[in-house]
Amino acid sequence: MKNLLRRFHREDDGTTAVEFALVAMLFLTFVFGLFELGHLYWTWNTLQFAVDKTTRYVIVNTDLTDQEIQEYAADNMPGLDVSASNPTVTVEHETVSGVEFVVVTAAFEYNSLSGFFPDNIGTLTLDARSRMAIE
Repeated sequence: MKNLLRRFHREDDGTTAVEFALVAMLFLTFVFGLFELGHLYWTWNTLQFAVDKTTRYVIVNTDLTDQEIQEYAADNMPGLDVSASNPTVTVEHETVSGVEFVVVTAAFEYNSLSGFFPDNIGTLTLDARSRMAIE
């Protein structure tokens, strides 16, 4: 038995595979994390762009209803998985010191691109807000 253990102790076959398994797991976690972070930022940027574009559209078209404004915002989110309940777009009208403002807010429930993160960590809600004066 002692000779058998010595023989296995001297063998180094398979060490490369073990080292690769340890390093590859960390490397792939890093790479998928970068993809996921990029997708998250792209989603938030698309949401913010749509909200900003909508407030500029309202400045030019002041006779729009809140429903039309919400539909316009949802239509300007290319590439996002837009459904009836996601994103949630709200429109508010404020008057401050005699100046009327329109505030468009959108909330979008982010879903993981790769499924790399477990579902039990909860949903991530991205928020975007734009406020401009209507003259």
